[in-house]
Order: sequence, then C-alpha cells, then structure tokens
Amino acid sequence: MIWQIPKALLKYWDFTIVRTRKGLRIQQGALTRVQTTLRPGRVQTVSLHQSLFMRWAGLVSVKISVLGNQSTSSEEQGNDGIDMVMPFGKFDEARHVIALIWPDVDPTTFTWWKQSPRGRWLTWFGQRWFAVEDSAIAQRRALLSDDVELVPHARVQGLGISQGPLQRLAKVASVQVQVIDGAPDVSISHLEPGHARQLFHDELQRSRATRRAKAQQVPGTVLP
Repeated sequence: MIWQIPKALLKYWDFTIVRTRKGLRIQQGALTRVQTTLRPGRVQTVSLHQSLFMRWAGLVSVKISVLGNQSTSSEEQGNDGIDMVMPFGKFDEARHVIALIWPDVDPTTFTWWKQSPRGRWLTWFGQRWFAVEDSAIAQRRALLSDDVELVPHARVQGLGISQGPLQRLAKVASVQVQVIDGAPDVSISHLEPGHARQLFHDELQRSRATRRAKAQQVPGTVLP
C-alpha cells in the first residue's frame, strides 16, 4: 500500500490528453514517458471511480475499455484492456474528458433509480442505482468507494436476465449488459421481475435502433 502512491505518481506524472486529427493523444510518466493515441470510436465503456480518500478530496478518476488502440508502449495497455484517461481530477474535468470521447454523454444529467426495496437486504452493505438515458445505460455502486460504469446503447453486445437462489427468494432479478471481454461488469441488479423484463426489452430496442442509425451513416453497412 505504501508503494502504490509513489508508483502512481511516477506513472501518471505530467498526465496530458490532447485532441488531434488521429484521435486523443495521451502522454504521461516521470521516468519513462509513454504516449498513446486513442480513437474515440473504439471506446466501449467509461468508468468513473472515487475511493474513500478521493471522495474526501473531491477527486475522481476516469478509465475506459477499448477495442485495440495504438500505443508506443505495451506498458500503458494492461491485460484487462482498460486504459486511464484521467488519473485524478474534479468532476468538471471528468465531464470534459468524457465529452472528448462521447459528446452526447453527460453523467451529471442522468436520472438515477434505486434497486427494488426487496433487494436491499441482499446488498445491505452498499447501495446501487441505475440510469437509462437516450445516450447510454449506466450503473452506480457505492460502499467505501463510488463507481459508475457507462455504456452507450450502440456499444451493447448482448443482454441477459439472471436470477440467483437468493434473488428468487427475494423475488428480484438482474439485467446483465454484455460488452467486450475485459470491460467492467454492468449489471442492473435486484429489480422487480416485471421491471427487469421491461428494461431488457426496452434496452434491446434502444441498442438496435442506435446501431441502425449509425449504420445508415456508413454507406454499404447493413444490419438485420
């Protein structure tokens, strides 16, 4: 734990992100300078993280999961496929960084809904919310840390409904939002079964409609 602080300082020292014609150029590092070129079109998910100490300081970090990126160093791209696009910053800075990737996604304007009251005893140690907007679907989990995962409807790879043994006893279910391998899990947990089915079908229609709209912008692309 003691080494993590100086390690992060050395890795993210003088962190900068700049918009270029090829994409977003990220530079960082004190001893070893690393440069990465990120194409916003390959970003699949965005995650916001606040540890307990970061919440006290009013700071947040922003990570993304991508489908392959152009990097001058293999150290920057981790095995989990997740890149850091803002190590530490204020919420206004996080909004600006997200807008560089997805101009129409602003998590500060989302309307958040809580899980079913019957599912509270399954997560008595924390709280969970979800949001469904025109631009994206999102989940939020809070305990000691506060984490938010954002997935645009066009990036949804698959959907599912799950109901474990305890959920069956509590008469609740979860909607699983599937994205690329290595991306954070997005699960809208502990909903009323009818609400979960409705959310499943609504999100299926939203993701299909947004993919069709994007396909129409690319000549020669046909979606079923």
